[in-house]
Amino acid sequence: MPPPARAEIIVPLKAFDGQQHLKIIPATIAEAPPDAKPENDTVTPDLPESSETKNRKLYRLAFDLTGLDGAMLDKVGLAVYWPYRGSRQYWMFHSGASSAWAPSTADALRQSVRKTLAAWTEANGGTFPLDVVLAARLGDECFYITGHVGAPQVSYPLWEYSDPAIEAFRKRAGAVEHPRTWGFPEVYGPEAYSWWLYALHEGCARLCGAAREEIAKAAPGLLLFRNTTRMGVFDPSNDHDGSGQELLTRNLDVVHLDPYPVAGGYGENIPRDMSYCAGLARRYNRLLIPWMQAHVYGPLVDPTPEQIDRMADEQYRQGVDAVIWLGYGNTFPAVRPDSWERAAAFHKRLRESPPPKPKARLAVLRSYRAWALSSLWEGKVRNPADWLLQQWLEVWAVQHGQPYDVFEIPPVLDKAGKEELAAALKNYAFVVSTAPRDAVPPGGPAAWVIGEGTEGQTAALATAEVRKTFEAEIKSRGWLGAK
Repeated sequence: MPPPARAEIIVPLKAFDGQQHLKIIPATIAEAPPDAKPENDTVTPDLPESSETKNRKLYRLAFDLTGLDGAMLDKVGLAVYWPYRGSRQYWMFHSGASSAWAPSTADALRQSVRKTLAAWTEANGGTFPLDVVLAARLGDECFYITGHVGAPQVSYPLWEYSDPAIEAFRKRAGAVEHPRTWGFPEVYGPEAYSWWLYALHEGCARLCGAAREEIAKAAPGLLLFRNTTRMGVFDPSNDHDGSGQELLTRNLDVVHLDPYPVAGGYGENIPRDMSYCAGLARRYNRLLIPWMQAHVYGPLVDPTPEQIDRMADEQYRQGVDAVIWLGYGNTFPAVRPDSWERAAAFHKRLRESPPPKPKARLAVLRSYRAWALSSLWEGKVRNPADWLLQQWLEVWAVQHGQPYDVFEIPPVLDKAGKEELAAALKNYAFVVSTAPRDAVPPGGPAAWVIGEGTEGQTAALATAEVRKTFEAEIKSRGWLGAK
């Protein structure tokens, strides 16, 4: 890595009270002497003898807090910025991240799309071969690097801090300072976190939109897709690498995700992740084409015929339009021909009897405000409204197999957004929301607000108890048996 570009010390003068009270102090950066050692070495236990640790370069920050005795010095943040130029050695996607908001990034992407499509068009005598190539895949999983985010020495957000990204944030949040560290709304305020997460997702989705626009010019009819999840649709790393599901759905032609239920034991990945994304596919009239596991890769195993049947049945219930098999190395066509035969039977079923699209009675309003504030801390969850919504949906969609349509709501809806949402809510019998009651526009049934009053609180990760309570209340309202 090159030397740090700059460093800041963020001092909250007092707690957020509707306004930020921050002093941003520049720090000087100097390379530490060769024999310097940190007082509190945060190297993870399995890395002390690694080359990265042995050859690491330490830096010393110097800053002046004179006159700040009355500030919240127990909440001081240190922000150090490095230019990132990518590494083919340490990152699976090789070249590293670029700023999603930088105009130069979109320009480079457009040129790349044009170049790729032109090669196929030229080889086909002047027209793109849509009879051969049906869809184009743009990237994979993460837009930004958010590996090891669960480690105690890593501080969210590991997002970009380029000038274009900060400018995009300020256009939405006004004069509010962007957050440098994750999980401190008492320092930066809810608006800072919610608009920062929304702008992160918006910038990444706009890149997909730029590629889609170029395809429409050079190869109209070619479908654009991208794998939009990793580690599950609700995993924080999936959120913080820039993968906002609704904004991506708007800018792609196919809803495509990768629930891998066979890995490490058969879980509930398909009903959990697919119920979320299937609703977006219905709302935006997009094709729903997930990946399904077909490979040995690390701890993964070849699926058995019985697992193929289970995956197929779970996907069929979600109303998929097709499936893609993901395979690495010696995949199950060679190793498990009996499983391959079951897969062929599923494809025949999809072709001869396409599944009906589930009809959702429930609208779920997932607020970026609650979403961005939720954070894991010391084995608990701070500002747990979004986490509580996830437990509610576990009961509704996973335990009882009920479909829903999710609406990922911006931190603040403008007049047009409110009118559009109000019209949409008229089509549902029930509404669940993490937005405050006064933020839900009239037009549909009254919203059941999940996590009301929990902002600023911390909750234990007692999933079984929370789900049991939600199930009892859902049944008491008569929602499960309602028509």
